[in-house]
Amino acid sequence: MSKLLQTVEFAPHWPVQGQIRKLVRRMVESGELEPGERLPSTQVLAKHWNTDVRTVHFAMLPLVRQGLLTRVSRVGTFVRRREAKLSRIAIYMKGEQFGAMDGPLHLALMAELQKLMRERDIQPDIWIDPRPLDERHMVWPALEQAIQERRIHALIVPQASPDIMSWIPGLSVPVAVFASGEDPFMVNLDNRQAAILGIQALRDQGCRSVSLMIGAKSRNALDPSGRTHALAPFLQQFDLSAEEAQLVTRSEWMMYYGPIPGTATSVDYEAFGYEAFRRLWSMPHRPDGLLLIDNVIAKGVIAAMLQLQVEPEQLKVVTTKLAHVRLFSPVPITCILVDDRAIAEALLTQVEKQFNGEPCQTIYVSPRMAAPHEGCVSPHPIQEMEALTASS
Repeated sequence: MSKLLQTVEFAPHWPVQGQIRKLVRRMVESGELEPGERLPSTQVLAKHWNTDVRTVHFAMLPLVRQGLLTRVSRVGTFVRRREAKLSRIAIYMKGEQFGAMDGPLHLALMAELQKLMRERDIQPDIWIDPRPLDERHMVWPALEQAIQERRIHALIVPQASPDIMSWIPGLSVPVAVFASGEDPFMVNLDNRQAAILGIQALRDQGCRSVSLMIGAKSRNALDPSGRTHALAPFLQQFDLSAEEAQLVTRSEWMMYYGPIPGTATSVDYEAFGYEAFRRLWSMPHRPDGLLLIDNVIAKGVIAAMLQLQVEPEQLKVVTTKLAHVRLFSPVPITCILVDDRAIAEALLTQVEKQFNGEPCQTIYVSPRMAAPHEGCVSPHPIQEMEALTASS
């Protein structure tokens, strides 16, 4: 008989879920539950402890993520035979991400993750999910089998979507996800800080009004899970910071683009930036400041500004930009940097903590203002070449 079925009295004034988790963790770490030992079923444990099946399930889930337990589909839950060292991590990518708007970010993250892993003698293993969108809500069998065979010790997801988040957290290895949310295994951008920095930069350049162009649904839209979209904290901070800086905003100056995830490419977002700016500049009342959330959208805006011959005195532009992705701009643009290496380090930290049985909490990565040499690439070398050609 499993030692879990011995008589246990839970304290009446504390959540049973937490007490179950603490009990099982202690018994695994002390060796009372031996590696490879099969646990009684969730239904049996719930009946024995006089509690709900869901309570037992969610009590065990963090222990599965932390690598103390492993779940085998249609077989049961086992005490995991833990590897002495975290030596192989899978990086999950969706096939369409390589052409999507967020492709540059995730390619940069993948490159940084591989560098960091090799520095720590960890083998990166790239998994590209080829399944159609309507199958993504189910566990990927090939990935699950690799986990069960211990060919994968942990999983990192550089970009999550509601479909895969229905099963990724339940995998029986440490998991780290780059996404908006507050789950303890997540890494998130501090979007509020991006809003604060953007408004401050425009105010410091003498702006009195501000427009926003962002790759997200309108502020009243819901994501597929029924929650407000992931950038809601940013939008709230944008409103607050603009008000504090006494920058005028108008509803018609707020430009949103939020296609179905996985259906839009970088070109689609560039086209949005181009068309949105042309629409903005055709209005009778124009802002003198513009905040862009994403350097891909910025490419379309730059093209429209050049075509419409917008002078730097007419409009100041600030955009977020990946620290290691170059952005060419013949017009002056102030950049807020999103550090892809810092995100990669945070993702790796999350899985290492879980592997070692340490408690985790959401890690927020803050953007920062770019130094002069870190901003957009200007056309000065081309101009110098033209001057030399003309003089000769």
